[in-house]
Amino acid sequence: MKNKAVLLSAMFAVLGVASGPAHAVPIVFEFTGTAGHTDTIDFFNLTSYWDTSLLGQEVTGRIIMETDGLNQFASSNSGHSATALFNVASDPLRLVTSELTIGGVDYPMDEYPSQSGSVEWWDAFDPLDADLIFVRQSSSQRPAGSGSLADGQYMFRSLVLRWMDPNDPGGLVDLNTSFDPLSWVSTLNALPFYAYYTTGINNCVGGVCATTQSFTNFEVSSFLVHTPSVPEPGTLGLFAAGLLGAGLVRRRRQH
Repeated sequence: MKNKAVLLSAMFAVLGVASGPAHAVPIVFEFTGTAGHTDTIDFFNLTSYWDTSLLGQEVTGRIIMETDGLNQFASSNSGHSATALFNVASDPLRLVTSELTIGGVDYPMDEYPSQSGSVEWWDAFDPLDADLIFVRQSSSQRPAGSGSLADGQYMFRSLVLRWMDPNDPGGLVDLNTSFDPLSWVSTLNALPFYAYYTTGINNCVGGVCATTQSFTNFEVSSFLVHTPSVPEPGTLGLFAAGLLGAGLVRRRRQH
């Protein structure tokens, strides 16, 4: 009787997954390469310097984005370009996650409490500019959606991926068409890819914040955009039924 109860519990657990709400297929963006120099810019004092401590070290990175978590957060039209930002701000469900390792050392993107992720589409009207696609995952000590901040320092960090089409700089994005991230998987795999890691500090006094920010660029040797294999609900149901059937056959043999 105990074995039957265990089997029934397992079956209903799997069927519960199979019959639960559909979850959009995640998109995985992953790459390998080497680190370049780190460029630090103090936007308040307008100074900058280079750091080569990470130069040449092996890099692996990954961003996983749940497409059903993306909502259009903002759009703008400057006359030279139009931008659509699909955003997961203040992400308690971890709809966007990332991993970054440089020289065997992990650089956690989720270290700070305010989590966010986004896909940004930049449709350039000016022929001197280029259409761009950005994917990023970030965390910050600055509360999401906050206005005026208390005096102090607020750390932040991001992993950023970027694509453009050098053969057709203005033909990559058309914001007049609907947004379907899954349809871009094969397109992004065929385009040049750029990645960088950024960290910084917002120094806030009297509600005004000055930023010091560092950018580490990566020389990418390989990258892949893909959707992982996820069992279909029907497959999960067949597995549950098979599990129960195997248990009943075993029980009959024992009797």
